[in-house]
Amino acid sequence: SGYQSATSNGFLSFATYNSGWTEAMRIDKDGSVGIGTGTNTPEGQLEVSDASGGHLVVRRDDTSVNAANNIGTISFQSRDSAVSGGSHAQIQVKSIEAATSNDTPSSITFQTIKNGVSSLSDNMVLYQGNVGIGDTPDTILHVTQSGGQVLMDSGGDDHIYLYAGDNSSNSPAIGWDSGSLRLYAGGN
Repeated sequence: SGYQSATSNGFLSFATYNSGWTEAMRIDKDGSVGIGTGTNTPEGQLEVSDASGGHLVVRRDDTSVNAANNIGTISFQSRDSAVSGGSHAQIQVKSIEAATSNDTPSSITFQTIKNGVSSLSDNMVLYQGNVGIGDTPDTILHVTQSGGQVLMDSGGDDHIYLYAGDNSSNSPAIGWDSGSLRLYAGGN
């Protein structure tokens, strides 16, 4: 069993009993909600806290997950009438194939609105350990964009390399070194 308590200090708390009453959730005077331990003063509109780490679950309430099903979405929105549907960005998890026993292939997609476009588009997709920018990846790094460029910035250093292998002196590489474009065949 549990109890709730409203106070003149401007908060509403909910407690549970396990060898004594423990506050489990609090809504403060500003409407912020704290769930778990140590949430007497939530630092955001929602704080989930626990000594072993906060845990938030977004679950699809379906007993049969199929290919391309949305498992869960976190949306970042505003009420600005200039923004179509209010969406600015979202993080979405989708199933890739139908789930089988202990096998649930899925992807996580980060979507934003590109300048001049009114709808969300896939910017980065993580799938089976691969990263896709602009597309679902079928290799370790898959970049797709019409007329796009890939920028590798050395951060002020005058050396930058793209290695095929383990970045040792025996690996083939292409790089920029002190103002020159260099091609290394490995072992040189």
